[in-house]
Amino acid sequence: HPRVRLEAVRACAGLDQSDAMDIALGALDQPMDQFLDYALYLTANDLESTWLPAFQSGKLTFDRNPKKIEFVLKAIRNPAAIKPLVEEFKAGRATPDLADLIGSLGSPEDLAVLFNTATAAQSNDFIRIAALQALDRAARQRNVKAKADPAPLAALIAGATDDGVVTAAIRLAGALKLDSARADIAKAAAQTDHPARNDDAIDALA
Repeated sequence: HPRVRLEAVRACAGLDQSDAMDIALGALDQPMDQFLDYALYLTANDLESTWLPAFQSGKLTFDRNPKKIEFVLKAIRNPAAIKPLVEEFKAGRATPDLADLIGSLGSPEDLAVLFNTATAAQSNDFIRIAALQALDRAARQRNVKAKADPAPLAALIAGATDDGVVTAAIRLAGALKLDSARADIAKAAAQTDHPARNDDAIDALA
């Protein structure tokens, strides 16, 4: 019964131990409603001083479950909380879920890690696209931009061979209003051999 789960979630708030938050997040494995969501939000904040240090030190991982990590980090809205995720990304353990979390909560310095990965020559296209899309959402939804020189985006638009990479780079350049990429975006908008790029290029120019 959801009321039983709600009371259990709130009972966890009274437990002074780091894994109490992990236990409370088990509620996410069952159907949620607005009351459970709020109870879990309150518990995350009540226990912040207990679970956050353990999470930042790596002792508490929430089973590396993106859904659980996203919930607690968004609940407390503490930018410092995502530092372990940024370090994981920098260490080469990059995943689309990590990119999305960093894009949703990161500071301009954190977003620079995504940007550097997206524009690095050795990055694979799968991660490159995820990083570019996360940066695009951060710019459009939070008005937060990476603390990095955006110029390499133009090189991606002009030189990348993967349609997904080029399209994501075009969208980000549009969100950043990157005038130096205007000519390359206009060229992409006119290409008949890559129709997937046309609409995004026209939107970016606008």
